[in-house]
Amino acid sequence: MWILWAIVFGILFGGITSVLLSIYRTGWMGLSKTLGRYRAIFITRTYYQPEASELASQKVPYAPGLALGWLVLLNWPGQLPGLG
Repeated sequence: MWILWAIVFGILFGGITSVLLSIYRTGWMGLSKTLGRYRAIFITRTYYQPEASELASQKVPYAPGLALGWLVLLNWPGQLPGLG
């Protein structure tokens, strides 16, 4: 069960960390451009490729998020189901 919880926490913190690292790299303008592009995609039902300055075009490492998830699991104050 440890591996399952480590994966769950890793995905959770990896997603948050990836978004924060992307915002750090592109700034709030990158986030606003990406949200505007997604809005245009949903309205026109046409795919538009992200620009280099957008949040969606960033390649961010996922390992820091997985490591954070594992560290949080090791220090989790409560009892998780399946872990004795």
